[in-house]
Amino acid sequence: MSIFNFYQQLQLTSDQRTTLESIESFLKGDEKVFLLKGYAGTGKTTLVKGICRYLASMHSDFKLMAPTGRAAMILSQKTGIQASTIHRGIYNMDQILEKEEGTSFRFYYGLKLNEESTRCVYLVDEASMISDVFSDDEFFTFGSGCLLKDLINYSLIGDTQRKVIFVGDEAQLPPVNMNFSPALDSHYISDNYHCNVKETTLSEVVRQAKDSGVLESATRIRNAIAKNIFNSFEINYTQADTHKLLPEAFLEHYASVAKKGGVEQTVVITHSNRLALEYNQQIRSLRYNTTSPQIQRKDWLIITKNNYNGPVELFNGMFVTVLEVGGISYEAKPRFIVEGGRTIERKLVFRDVLIEVGEVNGTKHQLNTTILDNFLNAEESRLHPYDQRALYIEFKERMRKLKINPGSNEFRKALKNDRYFNVLQAKYGYAITCHKSQGGEWENVFVDFKVFMGKFSKSFFRWAYTAVTRSNQRLFCIDAPHYNALSHYVVRDIEKIANVMAGSVYFPKKENDPKYFVQHRKNRLQEICSKEGISIEFKEPNYQLEITFQHSENKGKVQLWFSDSGFTKSTWHEFTNEEFKSLIKSVLIESLLPTEIPFEPKFEFQKALHAYFLELLAEENIPVTNIIQNQWNDQYFLQTEANCAMVEFVFNGKHQYSFARPRSTDGSADLKLLSVVNKLRGIS
Repeated sequence: MSIFNFYQQLQLTSDQRTTLESIESFLKGDEKVFLLKGYAGTGKTTLVKGICRYLASMHSDFKLMAPTGRAAMILSQKTGIQASTIHRGIYNMDQILEKEEGTSFRFYYGLKLNEESTRCVYLVDEASMISDVFSDDEFFTFGSGCLLKDLINYSLIGDTQRKVIFVGDEAQLPPVNMNFSPALDSHYISDNYHCNVKETTLSEVVRQAKDSGVLESATRIRNAIAKNIFNSFEINYTQADTHKLLPEAFLEHYASVAKKGGVEQTVVITHSNRLALEYNQQIRSLRYNTTSPQIQRKDWLIITKNNYNGPVELFNGMFVTVLEVGGISYEAKPRFIVEGGRTIERKLVFRDVLIEVGEVNGTKHQLNTTILDNFLNAEESRLHPYDQRALYIEFKERMRKLKINPGSNEFRKALKNDRYFNVLQAKYGYAITCHKSQGGEWENVFVDFKVFMGKFSKSFFRWAYTAVTRSNQRLFCIDAPHYNALSHYVVRDIEKIANVMAGSVYFPKKENDPKYFVQHRKNRLQEICSKEGISIEFKEPNYQLEITFQHSENKGKVQLWFSDSGFTKSTWHEFTNEEFKSLIKSVLIESLLPTEIPFEPKFEFQKALHAYFLELLAEENIPVTNIIQNQWNDQYFLQTEANCAMVEFVFNGKHQYSFARPRSTDGSADLKLLSVVNKLRGIS
C-alpha cells in the first residue's frame, strides 16, 4: 500500500509530495534518522498524521513524542493519536534515585529499558526545542542530562530496525543555551551519533490564506534567516489579520478580543519574564477590578514544571483554569547554609485550589491541588534553586519528626506523594515569554517587541519569527521595529581600561559629611555580621578602616584603605584558616553592594532597558554597584571578577540607543562581563 493512500482527501503541495516519497523510501531503507523540516504552516503535522496511519496499516509500531507537555497535547489534538512528552517516553519515571551532595541533593531518573518493538518508529515533533547540552536544575537530573543524546540512545542503540523522524522548524528559537537546533542538523547527528540521516524541507505555507499579513511578514523574516541577512525588518499591516498597536491602546484591544474569543485563545508574548509579569498584572487588574495579586476564580494559569502527583499528569506548558480558591493551607520558612557558609531563609506559601484541566480527547478534569502561592507573582519563570532546595529541606524536616529517614523506601515513597514537596508550580498565563509559547498557536496573539538584544541579529529574527507564527488568525504588534540597513544598534567589544573608574560604587551621601561613605559601610558590616553571628571591631587610623572579625575560634583582620572619593584597596592579616577568610570576603563584598541604587529615567525608553538589563544581570547573578546617568548615556557599573566593570548605553536625540560600550580592567578576559555582552547581542 502506498503512503499517498492516506492523503487522498488533501491537495498536496509539490514539496509535500516530494517529502512523502522520501519518507516512504526512508521507512523501507536502512537509514535511522529522518529530518522532516518545514516552516510554520507548511503542513508538517498533517503529514505526521498520515504517516501514523500508514505505519498502522503496515502493522508497524510507532510512538509520538514532543519536548513539552503543551506541545505533546497539541500534537495529540491535531493527529487524534496519543502523544507523550519525551521525558515520559524515555525515562523511568517510576524509579527515583536519591543522592545527597553535601548541603544539597539530587534525584536521578534513568533511561527506561526499551521493550518496544524492534521496528518501532519514533515521531518527535517540535524538534527545534530539543537540546544536546547538559541541563539539570537544583533538584532533578534526567539520564545523562543531554536530551537528544538520551533520546537517540533509547531509540536507536542496539541491533534493531527502529527509526526516528524529527519534525520541526529550524527557523524557530533554538534550545536554551544553544545557538542552533541539533535535532534538526543532519551533520551534527551524523557526526556525533554516527547515523545515516535523510532530510527534506517544506517551504510552501498552507496553514493561512495567501493574503495574510501574518504569512507575508513571517515569510519575509524567514527569508532573512535563510539568507543570513538581517539589515531590514518590517511587519505588513496592510492586511486585515495584522494590526499595529500603541502600548496605551493594549488593554482596550485585549479586553475586546478576549471577550469574543476567550482568554484561552488570546495570548501576550514578550521577550522577558519581567514584561510578562507586568502584562499579567495589567490584565488581571482589568479583569478583576483590583490591584490585589491574590489568585482569583477563573484565573488562567500556565504550568511551569511537570507534575505527576495527581490523577491527571500536568505538563510544563499546559494551561489550566482556576475554579475555586481556598485559603493558605501551610507556610514554612526553611533556613539552610549555602555556598560561602552563609545562612539563608526562604519563604514557602502553599494555597489549596480547585483547577480544571483539559485532556487531549476533550475530557475536562477537576483537580483539588496545592499551588506555591508566592511563586505566582515572582519575576522568575522557574522556581529559584534555593526555593527548590527549601522544599526538600522542609520535607525532610517533616519526615524527621515522623522518624522516616532519607534513603529509605518509606522516604522515597513519601517524597513522590507529598502534596507540599510536589506542589504545583504555575504562573499567570495571560502573558508568557516567547520560549514558553513554542509549540502553541492562538487565535489572537499580542507580541510586544521590546527586546534588548541586537536587532540586526539572527537571534532577534528567530525570536520574532517564533512569536509572529504563534498566530493562526489575528496578530497585534506592540512596538515592532521598522528599520533598514541605515538603522543601527551595536554592542561593541569589551574595552580594557587601566584603572578603576570614578563612581564605580554607589554610596549614599550626607550633606557636610564628605566621609559619610565610611560610616555607611561600617553600618552595613555591623548589620551583616550580626546576622552571621560574627563579632566585629573597628579602628580608624589615617585613611584606613581596620576591622577585626571573630567567630568562635576563627579570627582575622582586614585593612580597608580609602580616599576622599571612596575605598581604594584592602590588605588581609592573621586569618585562622582559608574557610573563615572566604566567609569574610563574601561579607565584605555584600557590604560594598548597595541595597538600593536611585535611578530616575528622563525618558520612557530608558525604563524598559533598565528593567530588562537588571533582569539579565539577575539571571547571570551579577550585582550592580552603581548607575551614573549622563546627558547622552547611562553607565551601569557591575560586580564581576575584575576590579572595575561597566556597560555604558549611549542614546541619541531620537530616543534610540546607538551602541552599548562595555569596559573592564580585565578586558575581554572578564568572563562575567563577556556573558552579559553575549546576552545583549542575542547570543545564548
